Parts: sequence; structure tokens; C-alpha cells
Amino acid sequence: MVVMLREGESVRRSVAYAELTWRVDGPGAAAAGVSVTRADGGEMQRGVLRRPSANTIVITSLPAPLVVAVGVLAAAEPFPPTTTVHTSINVAQPDGSREQIVLDAVDVTGLSHQELLQIEPGADGQPKGVEWLLRASAGVEDVALAGLARQAYYAARRRSPRIAPGSVPGAVPTLAVDISASMTSHIRNGTLATLLEIYAGLYAWAFGATALTPLWVFGSTCDRISAGLPAAELAATIAARVAPRPARSGASHSALVKAVGARPAGKLMIISDGVPGDSPRLSATLANISNPLSCSYLLLARSRFDSDELARPAPDRDELSGLTEIPSGVAGVISIDPDGVADLAGDARRLDLLVERLTGHVLG
Repeated sequence: MVVMLREGESVRRSVAYAELTWRVDGPGAAAAGVSVTRADGGEMQRGVLRRPSANTIVITSLPAPLVVAVGVLAAAEPFPPTTTVHTSINVAQPDGSREQIVLDAVDVTGLSHQELLQIEPGADGQPKGVEWLLRASAGVEDVALAGLARQAYYAARRRSPRIAPGSVPGAVPTLAVDISASMTSHIRNGTLATLLEIYAGLYAWAFGATALTPLWVFGSTCDRISAGLPAAELAATIAARVAPRPARSGASHSALVKAVGARPAGKLMIISDGVPGDSPRLSATLANISNPLSCSYLLLARSRFDSDELARPAPDRDELSGLTEIPSGVAGVISIDPDGVADLAGDARRLDLLVERLTGHVLG
């Protein structure tokens, strides 16, 4: 008999012994190892485990709660994309009958360690090792993302392996996009859409695949487009807004934070293309808005002096020359060379760096 055990589900069985088997598919298979350890970290008693083959462990008794986990062997990198673990446990019952319990496959891309199964002594009054409680660990959310969004999701998971996907507390940060005249080319040539793909992956990791993002756009005026929009729709929504009437004016950052801060928002990420022209007014507005607001910037800008891997130095221009100091009330500024955004899909190092910095805003 075969029983499917979904993540988070549990079953109770009378057990004489159990045979754990697994298979790892994908490019990380050679670096994967499955372990069975005591949940309390204590030393395993002699004779509890037997390993008859490389992909099989026999559990002969249950003197204490156990944890089954998969991890990267030695000092290898985290599991590469599309590495998946398939696990089953064949239970031999005292009456001689057998049952195969099959766990959901787990995608461990970007992780170094993932718990698969918990095994505990069963009901009170039962001798240890007679009734077992088997519980499939909460797995890693399999999100319906593709392309750069999926790469960003994996990068976030790899940077913060101890944070379960979808478990970041608090509301989804508000996103505000500058659609003033100087941003038009970034919107039309796909640079902004590429950044928003990265946001889709990052927000899916932090808040879950169904999280909705509050969205504003601003130029000389500011508008709340949606109280909650699926991250995958951000780029198309902004492009549709800009196409009929390209902006011909600059952007008022202070008006934006005043409008966003009129209602509880918590965190605000602003995508723009240079130093706010109204920095003094921005700082004053942040200090006096109705609801506290943690405001961060992602700037599409080049600098002569910045040797950062994201910003990349530009000998002939310095679009960050006005940023002598971060405006009071602004939590942080990330700058990236707009000409390098299209290369992020093929540059894992720079994508990881950008995701790491954006994750700091999400978690901060």
C-alpha cells in the first residue's frame, strides 16, 4: 500500500522498523547527502540506524524524536537550480504488513540544508518504538515563476537559508516608481521591467507567491495605482500607464512620501534615476508625515567615483554627484548602472549582490 504524505501532514503507524530511501535529481545530486539525527542534537544510540546502501537508511527503533534532512556534503556551494529530493519511508508493521509512505518532492535550489521528515514516539502509554508519528516537514514553496523572477527567488533563498519562504512578518512594502521624463527611456527599453521581475521573485520569497504589492507612480504628481497588485503585473501596469502620455516634467519625491505616509505603509521602496531634486524638502516631509515610513531608494544611475559592482564607474559622468549624504529619514540607497541591468540574468554574482541589498530593505 502506498500513502502520500504532503508537507505539514502527519500519520501514526505501529512500526517494527522503517526503511528510509531517497533519490536526488538534478545537477546537485552528487553533492547531496541525507542524514538522520536526534531532534535534540544528542548522540545517536548504537544500533538505531543501519545503512545497507548509499541511498537507504534502516531505522530499527525510536528511542528519541528523529529528524531526516538533506544537505550539501563537505564545503560545496548551495544546491544549484532544479535540484529536487524524492523521499519515501517503507514501514514494516509488527503484524508483518508493509506500507510505503511517499513524501512530496522538494526543490532545494539555493539551499544548503533542508529538513524533510520528523519522526516521534506516538501516543502516551505506547512503548517507545511501537507507535511512531511521522510528520512531513513544511517544504519549500514551489512558486510559479520563470526567468529572472525565479533566479531572484532562488538568490533570496540562498542568501537567507534560515528564513522560510513566505514567512517574513509584516506588510508587503509599498513600491513607488518614478515615471518622470528622465525615466521614460528606462521604461520603454525594458530596464525597469527587468528590475520589476527581480522584485517579483524577491517578494514571492519574502511574502509568498500570492502576495500583493501596493503600487504608486509619481512625477510632478503622484498616484496610487493599486492597494495590492500581483508582482508579475507590475511592469505591464506601469508601461500601460506611461504609453499614452509620456511625462515631460521632473519628479516630486517629497509629494510622494507625503501622500504615501498619509496612511499606514511601514516601508517604501522608490525606484528612480538620480538624486531627488527636492532632498531638503524630502527630509522635512519624512520627519513630519502622519505615519512613520522607512523609505529606501533604488537608483538607476552612474557615478565616476563609485567602484561598486552594481553601479560600475562611468568616467564621463556622475549622476550621483548631488548625493553627498543620504537625506535624513531615508533608510538606504542602492544604485545600479542602468546599462548593466539587462546583463543580470547571466551574471549570478551581480544578481546575488542586488538581491542581498534589496533583501536588507525588505527585512530591515
